[in-house]
Amino acid sequence: QCFNENITNIIGGPCIGGNYWGSYGGVDSTGDGFGNSGIPYKAGGISAADPIGDNYPLVDPCALPGVICGNVECPNVNLATDSGGEGIAIVCDNSVFKCGGTRLAGNNESEDDMRGIEVVGVSNVTVEGCEIEGFKYGIYVRDADNVTIKDNNVHDNMDTGVYIGDYSKGALVTLNNITNEHSTL
Repeated sequence: QCFNENITNIIGGPCIGGNYWGSYGGVDSTGDGFGNSGIPYKAGGISAADPIGDNYPLVDPCALPGVICGNVECPNVNLATDSGGEGIAIVCDNSVFKCGGTRLAGNNESEDDMRGIEVVGVSNVTVEGCEIEGFKYGIYVRDADNVTIKDNNVHDNMDTGVYIGDYSKGALVTLNNITNEHSTL
């Protein structure tokens, strides 16, 4: 484990605790980079009684489903949803998500919560450089202020490419390629 915010951990986040386990299947529901389900994690069949195990297993924010809080930059990779079909939720104010060409691929389901990138209830968020396809909504924004959506390729989603919904203000959608069979914005 590592406790020095000035260096990065093995998956590129701040080095403030935890280990990376290739077999950890838990979820980071808060966006802090640590799994908070199935903990303490006991890899390899550790049979010791709780609390022995890893209480801070690292979770890659560039995975689906994912939760982002803060500034995250993903490498240019292809990410496909599991059977749940959910993408990435940005859950904190002042977050920047740079995809770097990363492709987020949904499972072509039309349930309402199938969103490539979800921005709800936060302010000052940027989503940049993503390719998003196969979700009900490519990018879904609701009850959010000052959201910038730029340089994305959003195509072939089931309902809407970019949705700017209720109680959102100050949204800037610029330099995107948005094409869908149904509606775009």
